[in-house]
Amino acid sequence: MRNGFQQKMIAPKTDGKGNKFLAEFQKVEKKTCGSCGIGCCKGIVIFLCVIVILVGIVEIAACVTTALATKLFSSDLSGRLVSLIVLTVTAAVALSVGIYAVVGLFRKKRKALHVAGVVLVIMAIIQALICGLAIKITPKDDMTLAESLKESFKLASAGNPRHVKLWAITSSDLQCCGLYGPEDYRDPRVPPIFAPDVPISCCPTYNASKSDLVQETARETCRANRSFFDVGCGTLIKNVFRNSAAAVMATSIVLIVFEVILSFHVYIMYRVYKKQERRYKGEKETEEKKTVEAGGSSEQK
Repeated sequence: MRNGFQQKMIAPKTDGKGNKFLAEFQKVEKKTCGSCGIGCCKGIVIFLCVIVILVGIVEIAACVTTALATKLFSSDLSGRLVSLIVLTVTAAVALSVGIYAVVGLFRKKRKALHVAGVVLVIMAIIQALICGLAIKITPKDDMTLAESLKESFKLASAGNPRHVKLWAITSSDLQCCGLYGPEDYRDPRVPPIFAPDVPISCCPTYNASKSDLVQETARETCRANRSFFDVGCGTLIKNVFRNSAAAVMATSIVLIVFEVILSFHVYIMYRVYKKQERRYKGEKETEEKKTVEAGGSSEQK
């Protein structure tokens, strides 16, 4: 199949220039596409585009989830939030460029491939800079998050509706209670023999869809049996932030690697199409020249 493709697209020339061009083109093809030909190169580019698109979707999901969690618990980590937004945008651009490259590949638009390769390299550079400077959680970020959690829990204890709901969802999802533990809800005037006045969200039976009366009954049962969660939410929330940052970092690195590899292979196809375009242009000019010469000879006769 490869030999047939070459015979059709790269027919040997009888003159010295044609043989020289054929040898040069085959040399470029061998260096860029290996032993499997142009069709194999196209397959590799399409495969890499699919990988970039899929990893880009994962990157967007990871960044959006982390950004929402950051926005909920801390308004002081605005720099990290901006970085996550930029990563989301660059991942969306890389995803779009992957689709654009596939279209350019099938339509043999070498300019589209050139643009796609350049944009992918730029996106990879931006993502690498952001990952190196802003994504990794530093001790300062840990302190900022700890202070934000304390302030949020204080507001929830004071009855702030937004923070009460936030901590109820957090307690239920992470199966934890309080900032450091259920003792955070203890009234200092109540003897330790009695259970702390934990909210229903600290209990395994919590169900937000049930009525307040049913939930209050379930809460009293939970307190009496001391079946509430005995782990504080502070450490778990920090772990979630660390894990989400690690997930964003990992997906970003994978995306950067495939963007670079894809840009390289896109450039290969750009060069191959450029060689073909020059060859076709040279053949057309040669045919026109022969036609003119043949016409001149006929007129002289």
